[in-house]
Amino acid sequence: MKTNKLLILALPLLLAISACSNSGSKSNQSSQDTSSEEPAPSRSEEPLPEVDPVEREAEAKDAFANISNVLATGDYMIMGEGSDTGYDTPFIVVADGYYVHTVFPQLDDGSNYRPLSVGYLANAHGVLRIRSSWRGDFGYPVGYAFKTDTYEEARQFVNSQQVRFELDSDKWEYVPNEVGNANFKTTDEEALNAISQCFYGTEVSDKFSVAYAVVAPNGESVTISTDSTMPGRPNYFTVTQLHLNKYRGVTRESDSGNWRERQIAEIIANWKNYEVSDSEWETYNSWYSFRYELPFPTDGNRYYFFDWFTENKDVFANDRYTHIGFVDTGDITASFKTQLLNNSWTLDEGETNKLSRGQYHVTLRFVESSACDRPDVYTKGIWYIDYSYVY
Repeated sequence: MKTNKLLILALPLLLAISACSNSGSKSNQSSQDTSSEEPAPSRSEEPLPEVDPVEREAEAKDAFANISNVLATGDYMIMGEGSDTGYDTPFIVVADGYYVHTVFPQLDDGSNYRPLSVGYLANAHGVLRIRSSWRGDFGYPVGYAFKTDTYEEARQFVNSQQVRFELDSDKWEYVPNEVGNANFKTTDEEALNAISQCFYGTEVSDKFSVAYAVVAPNGESVTISTDSTMPGRPNYFTVTQLHLNKYRGVTRESDSGNWRERQIAEIIANWKNYEVSDSEWETYNSWYSFRYELPFPTDGNRYYFFDWFTENKDVFANDRYTHIGFVDTGDITASFKTQLLNNSWTLDEGETNKLSRGQYHVTLRFVESSACDRPDVYTKGIWYIDYSYVY
């Protein structure tokens, strides 16, 4: 009831105020005069400050110069369109002591296989081979490429293998625009070939004739796009500067940051001084089933790697097939064959270096250094165990 009375009492006052405002008083006339004037512009209607086109171009070129310097000397990551979900997109990381780039394997029958990331990682005992376990993404250690005496020696080798993406200002021209973006384009053949290498792992410059670059205002990232219309292929990728030092001592719980930066920083830090056993299989990845069936070579050491590559696409990239290469032992076929025979393995009929134990099979072979793809790296040759598991 009290509320109702208040409203009733207030009503005459409101009516009185309304009557005054509608009277022909001087104050009302002044109000009418004001209303006939042009309304003052609102804040949203205020014109943007004009920017001198020359100044805008200078700022764009400064941003371009900054990202160019990052690509030449700093740490960065390249991700293609749909890298989180697609299979035909580039993923490249260039960082101090770490290098990974996407390859697009082709089987012997000419068919393409999903992209994989391969590269190198520096370790206190040598240079680690790294490879993604599924598709083009982060590369994790799968063993040693060769041994070194110091981490610094390994770091220098990894950095010497890096193929850096370049942005040469002489090959790109600024594209004026009213928005103020740092837009550039190129038709230079060398620049297009470098872009093609990122996209497809090979030069296919005839597939596009022009490329565009949009540089972030801070000069820490750039998006490269093309006019490519290749079916099932991306037409842009983004290059982003990596700030890895900020993750020293930072845990996942204490900082949410950029998870990709953190992941790369963790891989580098976790494996820098990692001590791999000299006398047993290292579980680099859980999907290698052979370690439960195959004894570690008594004459082996930590300098070995795992691969899945094979010309047989029925077992390609499958844990039923593992390609194991020891890079520091020379040919130890005789001693390991004896070791297997003493562990319930038997020689296959009519064979000297092929052995079986039920559904498990191995072939032992040695490749001289001169026949290796990198004789400068595999100076002692590679002794292989080709392992397969048949259901």
